[in-house]
Amino acid sequence: MRAQMSGAAWEAGFRNAGIVTPGVFSAFALLILCFHFLLQEPWLIAVRNGVGVGWISSFLCFIVIHLWGRLTRGAVLLDCGYRPRQWIFFLNAMLLPVIIFANSHLLGNISITAKFAFAVPLSAFYLIMGLGRMKLCTHGIWIYQELIKWERIKSYQWQENSLLVDYHSKGPIPAKGVLSFPADCKWSVDLILREHLSLTDE
Repeated sequence: MRAQMSGAAWEAGFRNAGIVTPGVFSAFALLILCFHFLLQEPWLIAVRNGVGVGWISSFLCFIVIHLWGRLTRGAVLLDCGYRPRQWIFFLNAMLLPVIIFANSHLLGNISITAKFAFAVPLSAFYLIMGLGRMKLCTHGIWIYQELIKWERIKSYQWQENSLLVDYHSKGPIPAKGVLSFPADCKWSVDLILREHLSLTDE
């Protein structure tokens, strides 16, 4: 049985997107301004270069976090399967590179090398996201593409088959998340959570 997106999961997703999106746009805007004012590039070129540098940097950070999580997650205690709506990620992995390589007015006459540099990591990103599985491991929860260590979890509660998690936050904004599990995994997930979270409190 595959996990399903609950109302709580959708709500948490929109909330977290509302927190993260302004920061992402601010970072890209700062890069564009640097290319325009410091390097004296025209606005169109500054936008392309700023977005390109921002995306490549973000992808490299994503890969480092992903690989580090894989190396440190430990043994798999319970495999809870693929994410909900997995097909969307595969669709993006195939469709977005086609759009990039197309001779569109949006991208204009950029080099084929630049298109490869943008399209290949983009496709790889969505493939990694789509192929990821929810796993409870020795050292934390593998959430499809990254590891959430046990000590990061402050508390949790169930809402049907969705796990509402409060994380320890280093900033003023509370860190919350919702993890969706298949119904037939709920009892096993709760048993593992109780065991490992009690160990981290000792």
